[in-house]
This record gives sequence, C-alpha cells and structure tokens, in this order.
Amino acid sequence: MTDISILWDVASGRGDWGFSPFSIAGQQISVATPVAFGYGDGAATQFALAPTAGPISAVVSAQIYRNDWHGNQLLYPTPRTNRIRQSANMTVAPWQTSNGTAFIGTVTQSTDIAAPDGTATAVNKLVVVNNSNLGARSTHTAPAGQRTGSIWAYVPSGQSGVVGLWFNNDYGDTESGSIVTTSVFDAWVQLTSTANVASARTWQDFNLKNGNNTNLPVGTIVYLAFAEDEDGAGGAYIPVTTADVTVTDYTLSSTGLVTLASAAATGAVLSWSGAYVSNVASGGFLQTGNDLQTAVLLSLFTDRVANSDDFIPDGTGDPRGWWGDVGEDTPIGSRLWLLDRSKQTQEVLNNARDYITEALQWLVDDGVVASMDVQTEWTRDTFLGAQIMLYQPAGPGVALTFAWAWQQIS
Repeated sequence: MTDISILWDVASGRGDWGFSPFSIAGQQISVATPVAFGYGDGAATQFALAPTAGPISAVVSAQIYRNDWHGNQLLYPTPRTNRIRQSANMTVAPWQTSNGTAFIGTVTQSTDIAAPDGTATAVNKLVVVNNSNLGARSTHTAPAGQRTGSIWAYVPSGQSGVVGLWFNNDYGDTESGSIVTTSVFDAWVQLTSTANVASARTWQDFNLKNGNNTNLPVGTIVYLAFAEDEDGAGGAYIPVTTADVTVTDYTLSSTGLVTLASAAATGAVLSWSGAYVSNVASGGFLQTGNDLQTAVLLSLFTDRVANSDDFIPDGTGDPRGWWGDVGEDTPIGSRLWLLDRSKQTQEVLNNARDYITEALQWLVDDGVVASMDVQTEWTRDTFLGAQIMLYQPAGPGVALTFAWAWQQIS
C-alpha cells in the first residue's frame, strides 16, 4: 500500500507510521437527466440527493421534482402563495359567477368520485342548466405580476355532445394567458393558464366550454376540484380556506440535504437534476478494500500526542506522539493510550468514544468516508469494546469491531 509507510528518525533512533498526504480534486459533475433520490412514505421529510459520479461536496444547482398525483411536479425553494378562497369547496362564498350570485348550473359537494389526490374528500359536481358558457368567479385580492390559475376537472364519458373542455382562466382586461383544451374523459386533468397582470385585482374567473369552443350541452356533468390563483409560475396544489396560504416546498443544504415542507405521500418519487462539486481523494488507496481497515488500525493503535491538560497515566510525563507531527494541524494516532490503568466507568466509555472519533475524523475531512458512527461498551470485566461504522461516499458501509484489554482496569 503506497500511502502508508514506516518513517525512521535517524537522530533519535525512532520509527513510526506515517501517511503520505492526499490530494483533493474538486470536479464539477453534471446531472442532466433527473435521478431518483427518495421515495415518500407519508412521514419522512428529509432526503439526501443521490450522487452520480463521486460524493457530493457542494451543490452548484438543483431542480427538485416530486412525482405523485400531480404528475412529475417541479418543486420550489422560494415561497409560493395561493390567494384563492375556498379552493376545495365551490358551493360557498366567495364563489360566484362573473355576472350573478351562482354558477350557471347547479353545484353540490359530491363523493361520486375520489378527489384528484385519491382521497374520499368531497368534490364539486356541476350540472349545466342552460346552454351558456359555464363560468365561476372567486373574489379575492391578488397583486400585479405573473399569475397562474389552475383547476382540476373530471368529465365522465358517454355524455352526448361533449367532446372535451375548453378552459380560459380569465384575469380580466389584461388577460394574456393560454387557452387549454382536453379530450380526456373519466380521469382528473389539471387545467392551467398564466397571465402577466398589470395591476392588482380582486377576482379570478374560471370559464369552461366544450372542447370545440361551443357551449356545453344542458345536463352536462363536470366535476371540479382544487382551484388555485398562485403568484408566479405555479406549482403543487396549496389548500386554502379563508386566507392566503404561503408555502416553501423545500430547503436544500449546501451538501445536498433536502428538507420538504411536508412529507411526500406514500409512493411519491423524488428526483433531481443539476450540478455538484465532488472532492475526490487521490494519492492513495484508502477508499477501497482492506486499505480502509488498515488506515483505521493505524489511526487507533498509534499513540497520538497528549493534550497539554491530559493526565499521563504511567507517571512519566511523556506525552508520546510522533515526531513528524510537530507543526502539523492534525496529529496522527489516538489518545486511547491515556485510558491505561483507568477504572471501568461510564466516563471511560465516553472518553474512549471521543478518542476514537478524534482519531478517525481525518477520514471524513479528507473525503475517504462520508460519515461515521462510534459506539463503546464494556463487553466484560477489563474489556472495552467498540463498534465503528464507516459510511463510504459510494458503496456499502464498513463495520469494524474491536476489543481492548488494559492493565489495572477494575
């Protein structure tokens, strides 16, 4: 193994283990095609981005997606606000038609079909009662700028004269949004349009017509659910009752830990694309095979220099350590030797855990392992045991178990 060698100090006639330094190369990795990194279970909110070529040292850019009942939806790290009122119940105020006090049709809450998210929540069942444009207005205040309106619609098949839906999310005189048509039946479809609104306004109109731009026939049944009038480009549905609701879909740490504002539904798939920096250690072979175990052995069983306030158990006052550590920021070895002649106490267990973590921290700092867990216990009289789990940046974790016997531990 080329990165561990015996060094000999001729002047003092002393030898010790030494490590040749690692070089750390920062390489930017592009993730062009979205990569799955988590699966919803209805409870978990934290997930680590999955690397594709080396560990993630720093995220350069990221787009986070969640594939659930919305479809494959882009999530946003910035606040989003839904300003519509009663987004799920269109039978109550402030819902009204653009020129009256009720829908052009009858509207009731119905459980004939499940809501778009698969729940048994009641949805809005509309029945057209005259041959006119089916429209509804929600009265609320929204600022100027880009706005996105959407509503989920379900058209049962077999209705004579119905060929689909023609949807205009009307923002008034400054409307510049798109017209959306659909010919999908017996399935929920999200209808969306956007506009750049020049000034603040106090309403939003939802207009539905036949897919060929004619009025829907009398008696047509349309189910509607989950309406939104959202600032910006729009995103996943935000439930609202009587006041604006603002959410931030997620936060992202610099090293790739995603924290969702709410747990992903069971079965939802989280994926990401973007770019990150990978710091790859070179100049040695400590990242694979038995070399990692050898590095741990050398780190634990060579004597690290004692701190100035440490008690020297053998009474000599010799702080030990390696002469080559003089002037170095991080000495090699461990201070486990300070536990010789200690009593069998919880304090000794705690100190042993701290000394082991201290001795192996360089593996994390140099990117050889991503993280580690250390546990200590008394396995039997005068024997202290340690379980060490090293989590590699790529590949399986490495579990190591040790037991030490010190003289005069009692």
